[in-house]
Amino acid sequence: MNLKELQEQFLNSVLCDSFDEGIKKSMIPGGKLDKVSCLQAYKNDYTARLSSALGDNFESIWTILGDEDFFKLTHHYIKEHPSSHYDLGEFGNELPNFLINHELPYLSELAILEIEFRRLFNSSPSLSVDQEKLAALGDPSEVRFNITSLSYLSSSKFPLYRIWELRGQNSEEKFKKIEWKPENFFMYNSTGTVQVLFLSNNQKDLLKALISGQTLGAALEKLEGIEEVEVQELFTNLVINNLIVDLK
Repeated sequence: MNLKELQEQFLNSVLCDSFDEGIKKSMIPGGKLDKVSCLQAYKNDYTARLSSALGDNFESIWTILGDEDFFKLTHHYIKEHPSSHYDLGEFGNELPNFLINHELPYLSELAILEIEFRRLFNSSPSLSVDQEKLAALGDPSEVRFNITSLSYLSSSKFPLYRIWELRGQNSEEKFKKIEWKPENFFMYNSTGTVQVLFLSNNQKDLLKALISGQTLGAALEKLEGIEEVEVQELFTNLVINNLIVDLK
């Protein structure tokens, strides 16, 4: 048995309910532990470390489910998705798909929000277009505004951000006070901290069109009923928060 095969069999033994006979034969236990007890100790430690990592990476989901249900979920997830990262801060990236059929329908989206927040939090802001250059634009209708990639646009029928804000608080009273209605927000990192803008439906559709590479004029043509004040408010926020990184 070569090293790679040994490693794979050892991991399978740690993840499964029974231990591979070849692995048991190859082990030299220490102290008073026999081979099975030694493997069980590795199994318990491995599961505990990964469960702890999931708790850190998806604190909002832990808060909602509570300890018992959350650690049941992590146990099943770890068996299906053993860690392939050296950095446990990246562990759990398959959780949104794992939760897609959960009885709480917003958990999958909430997991995506946790992953996106972590990406933005761990990134360094990019340079933005000088505000004087933006102010000097003539007719902006044919301009393509390149919006920073250090951002995440969310549109959900659930109040995801309001739920996420309560992570770690374990407060049923605050959770019950959440107004359960659709929510659009734009999360970004342009200054070294993660911030958020809440958007109307029209603003969300306009921003989505700009992010996709449409010119301002083309985007506005497809939007019925958008008011000038909504466009002005959106662009004011994009400019003052340094979210426009290029003009084409």
